[in-house]
Formats: sequence, structure tokens, C-alpha cells
Amino acid sequence: MAEGEEFRIPTVTAEEIDLTTIRAVVIIPDLEVTSKMFGAAKPKKSATVVPKFENNSFEVTAVVKKKEKENKFRSTVKKLPGDIVPEKCKTEVIIKTWSN
Repeated sequence: MAEGEEFRIPTVTAEEIDLTTIRAVVIIPDLEVTSKMFGAAKPKKSATVVPKFENNSFEVTAVVKKKEKENKFRSTVKKLPGDIVPEKCKTEVIIKTWSN
């Protein structure tokens, strides 16, 4: 993706699981995933989600295509409270339904 492109900022939350684990949740509107009975869901072919982990930062970029329109999202955490091990980081796609 070229620099200067317009990106929306998704909703991001974080929770501390234990002294060495943080779970960051990135909510991407209109992201459709494949349903799985077992194992993790994956984004449908109409979307790409790319996480990038560094020693003390991370970035998630997503492109969601819907009805000929392309929505781009990016969330960047430039400075984490401590160092992480990028090789040990993982991502999961979780199916959630929201109700008001």
C-alpha cells in the first residue's frame, strides 16, 4: 500500500492477561470471515489483514472490499510499555456478533 493513502482508524482495546501477556483486540467494521467449527476463522477473500510486530510496537492494516468499495483501516501502537518478542506474537480472527 502506498504512502499517503487514506486509512480509517479501527476500534482497539487491550487487556492484560497475565504479567507477560497482553491481548489487543482490533475491531474492523464489515470484515467478513469464514465460519469454522474447529480452529480459527480466516478473513474472506474480499479482505486482507496484515499484522506487523516490532520489538516495542505493532501495526495492523486491513483492506475490506464491499460492493466495489475498498475500506482501509490501520492501527499503530508506536511504543508499547515494554519489549515484545515478534516471533512469539500471534493473531486470531474471532467471530463476534454485536447487539445493542
